[in-house]
Amino acid sequence: MKKVLILSILLIVLVSGCIQTDRTMVAGEHSGGADSIERREYSDGTIEYICLDGSIVSDEKLCQFEDICSYNTLDCEHFGSQVEAQRIFEACGGTHNDVHKLDGDDDGIACESLP
Repeated sequence: MKKVLILSILLIVLVSGCIQTDRTMVAGEHSGGADSIERREYSDGTIEYICLDGSIVSDEKLCQFEDICSYNTLDCEHFGSQVEAQRIFEACGGTHNDVHKLDGDDDGIACESLP
């Protein structure tokens, strides 16, 4: 019973995203308005942006799909991780509209060289 309780608590913590990292947030701000993007800066120098859909990205412009999918403005170097690149790749249409050429081998996985 004790193991079940501990596992349940761990699952709740993981799902809710309450696990803290070693870094400390030193500044946080919104760009203004109800549809603002939150910017967070950490003690280790990392800056991240919280998009309206709740996703966390390393570049504020990655939160704005409508402009980003219109023409080739990004490459893999613009992303902090493969997950970020994949998010944009899929949001812009995936293999059917790889406007940024993020999937060089057409296997559906963007920027495979990123961590």
